[in-house]
This record gives sequence, C-alpha cells and structure tokens, in this order.
Amino acid sequence: RFKASRESVFNLWRNMIAALPGATGRNREESPEEQKAIISYVERLLKKVPQDRWHLLKLPLLAEDQFMAIMPT
Repeated sequence: RFKASRESVFNLWRNMIAALPGATGRNREESPEEQKAIISYVERLLKKVPQDRWHLLKLPLLAEDQFMAIMPT
C-alpha cells in the first residue's frame, strides 16, 4: 500500500536535487562532463584566495550548509 506513495516522495526529492548546480546523476562516476571542469575551477580558485576570505566567494557549486538550507526537511 505504501510503496507507491513512498516512491513518489523519493522521486520528488530526486527531481529537486537534479535541478541544483553540481548534480552528479546516479553516482560520481556518471557525473556530467562539465562537473570535472567546475571542480577544477573551484580548487584553483580556493588556492588563490586566502582562507579567511572564502566566505566571500560565490561558488558555482553548493556547500553542504547551503544545500541543507535549500532542501526541505
């Protein structure tokens, strides 16, 4: 009885997550091609900017705290 409703909820979550920047698909090995370029860009950017100024950066990917703020509980 509950299987369809439970799967519908998980489908809604997956659709919401897929729309976020940096979505990886099923797993990291099957991530979109541009994902590696974005990660490389962020790593190079973080090396150039002092750590005390990281909070001022607007990155193309979400940090964990940003992700948790967006996703409903």
